[in-house]
Amino acid sequence: MRLGIEIAVEGSLIGWYTAPMQTIEDELKPTKDPIPDNFATLDEAAEFWDSHDLADYWDETQEVEFEVRIPRRRRVSLATHIGERVAEEARQEGVSIETLVNLWLAERLRIAA
Repeated sequence: MRLGIEIAVEGSLIGWYTAPMQTIEDELKPTKDPIPDNFATLDEAAEFWDSHDLADYWDETQEVEFEVRIPRRRRVSLATHIGERVAEEARQEGVSIETLVNLWLAERLRIAA
C-alpha cells in the first residue's frame, strides 16, 4: 500500500508525492527503549513501566500461568454495641476497623505469649 499526498495552491495541483505506508509509519514511530533483561529491584521495574507504555511492547509479551496464594481470612461476628464502639475508635485512630482489630489482637496475643 502506498500513501499519496497532493500539493495544491489555490486549487491548482502543483505536485504529487507517494511513499510506501510502512516507511512513513516507521518514521512516525518513536524508537522504544529495550526492556531490561532483569530489574535489580521492584522500584526499578516500577520506574521503567511508569515511563513506558506496555502497548508499545505488546509484541514482546508471552502468555504465562502462575498461582496466587491468598491468605485465608476468618470472619468474626461482633455484638452490635461492640462493633459500634470499635468503629468509633477506628475512626478516631484513622484506620479501618479490620486494621484496628488486627492490631489489638496481635498485641493481646504478644502479651499472652
